[in-house]
Amino acid sequence: MPKLERTGLDRSTIIRWLDKCLALKPGEELYIPCDSANHRKLVMANFHTEIKAMSKIDPTSASVIFAKESYKDSRFWIILERKKPMSKVAFKKDENGHLVREELTNLTFERRRIIDLMLKDGHNIKFIKALIGDLKKSEINYIKRKQK
Repeated sequence: MPKLERTGLDRSTIIRWLDKCLALKPGEELYIPCDSANHRKLVMANFHTEIKAMSKIDPTSASVIFAKESYKDSRFWIILERKKPMSKVAFKKDENGHLVREELTNLTFERRRIIDLMLKDGHNIKFIKALIGDLKKSEINYIKRKQK
């Protein structure tokens, strides 16, 4: 892994740019200027490293960030683009050949992790709701599936 100091952007700066990218609307882009082609290459490697690390923690968020290199208007750029998220709906073919709708839950990784830890500790829905606030229908369904 290249040293982040050599890029002129420390790790926290790169992470903040990735967070800004996640706040964009799908299709919007951030243009980050670089001093030279070599500088751009180093910064790009660091973005890829952080996106890869993010994918282990929050794969959904990492999957909507696309980093690319560009040379435009006599400048070197890193472009971070916010892609449209993958569909949260798919269809599973059952044993009778019928398509059954499957949906991904809207649980964020951190919230789901907290719920998982509370379930592992033996807490019930009422206790979880009291600690983390109102639960979405998808979260309640998730908890019920995990308690089976």
